[in-house]
Amino acid sequence: MLTLKENLTYDQAKIVTEATQDGKSLFMQGIFVQGNTRNQNSRVYPVNEISKAVKAIQEKIETGYSV
Repeated sequence: MLTLKENLTYDQAKIVTEATQDGKSLFMQGIFVQGNTRNQNSRVYPVNEISKAVKAIQEKIETGYSV
């Protein structure tokens, strides 16, 4: 299995810190991965690979899972 890690500061990752009633405090905003575009690791992710991952995460969110 291949693991890809990228370490960013809160500012670099555009993470917003704010408290909510349900206890959540960190939120990402903006684009964090793009298909068919070379990233900082020189990797190009195919759009269909990203689409599958987004669909899987959306299904988890719909069932109440926190991502």
